[in-house]
Amino acid sequence: MKREQTTIRLTLRVSDGLDKWIRKSAKEKGMSLNQFILHILSHWRKSRHV
Repeated sequence: MKREQTTIRLTLRVSDGLDKWIRKSAKEKGMSLNQFILHILSHWRKSRHV
């Protein structure tokens, strides 16, 4: 079964500390920044039952 995907361009302006945390966490999990941000958003969405 083929999944439909939509491409969204998103610019995030974050503090240096948050930038370092995101990059470090993504690297520790073996994910790209994009994958890690999607991972965070997915978990947030599930926790909010949206």
